[in-house]
Amino acid sequence: MILFVITFGFEVSNAQKYLPVVNWDGPTPAAPQPKPGYLEEVTDPVYGTHFKRVADYAIWEADINLINENETRHYYSLRPVFNRNSTFYIVNWQQIRIVGTNEFIGRANEIAGGKFDNATWSKVDPYILYGTMSNNFVALNILTGEVDTIVVLEGFNTGPRDRLYMDNQQAIAGDDKYIVISDVPTLGQQIAVIDIQNRTILSKIEDAYHDQVFTIRVTDKTETDSSIRMNVGISLKGEYIVLEGGNGTFMYDKYFNYIRKLSDHGHADFGLDEQGRDVLISICPAKYEVLETGEIYDLLGGTYACGHANASSNYLQPGWAYLSINRDDNDDGDNGLYQGYEIVAVKIEPSGKIVRKIIHPHNTGYGLVESAYGVPNPDGSLLMFNSAWDDFASNAEIDAYMAELTTPDSSEFTLEVQGKGKVISSNADISGISNYYYKGYNILLTAVDTALGFSFSNWGGDISSTDNPVTVNLDTDKHVIANFNSIPVYSLVTSVLGEGRVSSAANGEYNERSEVRITAFPNWGYEFLRWEGDLTGTENPVTISIDSNINITAVFSGTTGIFDDEESGSDNFGLKCYPNPFKDLITIQYELTEPAKVKLSVIDMSGKEIVVLVNEKQNSGIHRIEWEGDKNGKAKLAAGIYISKLDIENSDPVYKKMILNK
Repeated sequence: MILFVITFGFEVSNAQKYLPVVNWDGPTPAAPQPKPGYLEEVTDPVYGTHFKRVADYAIWEADINLINENETRHYYSLRPVFNRNSTFYIVNWQQIRIVGTNEFIGRANEIAGGKFDNATWSKVDPYILYGTMSNNFVALNILTGEVDTIVVLEGFNTGPRDRLYMDNQQAIAGDDKYIVISDVPTLGQQIAVIDIQNRTILSKIEDAYHDQVFTIRVTDKTETDSSIRMNVGISLKGEYIVLEGGNGTFMYDKYFNYIRKLSDHGHADFGLDEQGRDVLISICPAKYEVLETGEIYDLLGGTYACGHANASSNYLQPGWAYLSINRDDNDDGDNGLYQGYEIVAVKIEPSGKIVRKIIHPHNTGYGLVESAYGVPNPDGSLLMFNSAWDDFASNAEIDAYMAELTTPDSSEFTLEVQGKGKVISSNADISGISNYYYKGYNILLTAVDTALGFSFSNWGGDISSTDNPVTVNLDTDKHVIANFNSIPVYSLVTSVLGEGRVSSAANGEYNERSEVRITAFPNWGYEFLRWEGDLTGTENPVTISIDSNINITAVFSGTTGIFDDEESGSDNFGLKCYPNPFKDLITIQYELTEPAKVKLSVIDMSGKEIVVLVNEKQNSGIHRIEWEGDKNGKAKLAAGIYISKLDIENSDPVYKKMILNK
């Protein structure tokens, strides 16, 4: 057993001052700069990000006898670079080093005392590396050297090299509950989900080459190994398995029950959105798919960006993904490549335009497109990436770099509300107004009254103003107080005289100086006459200002002749309807004693006009109009009671009920 005594370089805190949030507007060109020296502190000339080169073949080879220059590279973008508390990082070939001091601790297989493959950091214990030793799935304690065999994968093909295969960070759920292992790349046929906590195999596909849904797509096969794309992965919450084969990408539950085919994806990784849902992040194009619902949203506003995606490594920072972009619609270089990579953190939300711009890794050599894989630490405060640094040779040294995703070159804005109310902003971070922004950023604030008995008064703290809205310049850290003062509250009470009602807004309690719009609605057969009490007049609707307790009465008056069943007489112009009830056709008859302007319409029981049958000046005499129970020649109306309304100039309207049967 091996015991290490370690002094940590630093412990990463979750209370970070992250890079500012901006809208994505395409890649930003960066001027060339000299390759940094080993452990030299460097500042990105465009974004101000601080980073340093943490790998150097000549120095490392002298210290620990490296085999080749590739051993200075960090892992591929889905590999677990940082442990849970960001005290250690791991690079090829299984070198474990201390974050901060860069001190070499050892290689995983040397600490394990045997051949240790597929090194994958635990997402729970910062000192545990999961991996395989032959066909054993094990947990290695890097401090003590203890190896704990969790499951023996009997029947799994380890191939001539006596090793199995895992897709590393993409293979383990966020709470270490499950991990996925496959022997297909080592010429086997099985894919298994291991229940780490219960130390057993939860589920398994026995023959991945002849699955009823998909067929494994082998891109390269030798006598010792084969390669498959996307391979196998498990979502961060451990509920979904994703397999990519020759027929597409497919989703299963953790028991390998088939769910559905996923949309076409480029390079992809699992993540969590702000709601904590499992999502699949992809690039080429940049988008994400909510696994539970199948909803698909664009990242980067629909821009066709290519490169690599990582969203599973920052499992303590839900809602963000990291994209290493080597091509963009807005700036294609020679051979379709955007020369000079760009790494951004992008917010996983439907607008798809919120990013933190991180760094330009300066990868330009053809044949080196496999570099610039950005991998964040669990809380998103650090990032490891590769760069050939403007060396066009295909065998150029590819070193690892570590960037700090926190910065002093931004201003912190904090908001405090005194009293009851809220503050909104049209140009603040979508996750909330209090946040970090680029130094000098102008943030627009609007105070909104939301609580009874309180009204916005003024801004305090680092600004003094009564303007609303107000613009705050973040040239330094700013703490702003929105003051909502207590004000009188008055009641508004309405009543009615006659038959009708007043809009619901007309009853209740209101802040002083509130303006309330009220409307009087007469019942059928009545009309609004006037307001009485603390409001007089006939204006309807009317807006009133609340400066005291107010009592208002709406007065309604009934009209005559409605539903008059008399079929003759001077009062109703002999208005009659027959046959009544009717099914297909009804005749409406009336008599004029002298020429007059006439409007004959049909209304429903609520008073809504259905159709106008006559609207003209007519001569004296008897007039008959036929109506088929329709609306302007369209399909028949529903069965029920309708009203014929006869308006004759200089006379009150008269009405007659009509019953339409089906």
